[in-house]
Amino acid sequence: MNNDYVLGLDLGKENDPTALALIESDPSTSDLRVRALDRYPLGTPLTSLPGLLKPRLTSPPLAGHVRLAVDASGLGGPIVDLLRQQLPAITLYAITITAGNNEGGNHKNPNVPKQDLIATTIVHLEQGLLCIANDMPETRTLRDELLSYRRTTTGHGNDTYGADTGQHDDLVIALSLALWLHKNRRIGYLNTTHSVVPRGEIPGIVPMGDGLNY
Repeated sequence: MNNDYVLGLDLGKENDPTALALIESDPSTSDLRVRALDRYPLGTPLTSLPGLLKPRLTSPPLAGHVRLAVDASGLGGPIVDLLRQQLPAITLYAITITAGNNEGGNHKNPNVPKQDLIATTIVHLEQGLLCIANDMPETRTLRDELLSYRRTTTGHGNDTYGADTGQHDDLVIALSLALWLHKNRRIGYLNTTHSVVPRGEIPGIVPMGDGLNY
């Protein structure tokens, strides 16, 4: 039985680069591994993403075994349409990140509260369900983003999540998109659990033996 892959893609904005995170799951176990973390140079045209992604998604071991989770928030809609047009063989989920508390949308176009996305990543790390190779070039960046993340409760009692002022969170969002899709779009996923962002060292960032990076 082949392993399954999910690639989370956080679309860049004026001051934030486009980032991706690729996770691998082994159907015979509960193991999840982060196989790639990448940030495209600031200013990379979003319209170039289909061409940049196609060689990776259509080559072994990903070919035929990968799903794509894309942040469709804001101006992401047209890019989602472009990806679906130019990568028709890839199963794509367009995830609109919201500030609310309830999920909506439909199966392949869900609306997901940001707190649910981030909580999914936190729970995987805290419960030791995710391994991240410490020798990937962007692992330190991801660690720094996780450590700078904050949960803030507004005067109306609503929780908001985000990085410290001046800090990026593109890799955290890309990873969270991939993990949310893996958890919520297959049979037998766990109930959503809410948690605070861990402080100090991030569990799960360890040597992974083979060091493969797809």
